[in-house]
Amino acid sequence: MKVEAFTDGSCKGNPGPGGWAAVLTYGEHQKVIFGELEMTTNNQAELVAIKEALTAIKLPVELHVYTDSKLAHDWLSGASKRRNPAIKALCEDIEKLAEQKGVQLKLHKVPGHAGHPQNELAHEAASKAAEAAKAKALAAA
Repeated sequence: MKVEAFTDGSCKGNPGPGGWAAVLTYGEHQKVIFGELEMTTNNQAELVAIKEALTAIKLPVELHVYTDSKLAHDWLSGASKRRNPAIKALCEDIEKLAEQKGVQLKLHKVPGHAGHPQNELAHEAASKAAEAAKAKALAAA
């Protein structure tokens, strides 16, 4: 069984308040998941989106993750070293979760903002979540 996840991470300030989103598709079914992050970077938020997409998967599947983050793609594929402790921890969490669920991750690097409907939807949802996180941070200040 093949499921696709189009992911995006956003933050207002880098680092700053942020958001993540994933558009999950299976056949003709589509689900958008998203959330806010108090303090993050764009790449950390992208990894959180991948982790949350994986968390939403209930059955062992082949999960095709489409990300426009070269760093997130390279960290998870092993093409780049994970020097930052937060990045390393997120990548390890993703790998453990995939193993526990019997999910086979297939990573795909896609160009950002190139008009792909699910990629654009993920970007919009992540941006809205980041704006909401920023508004909460400003209200708390």
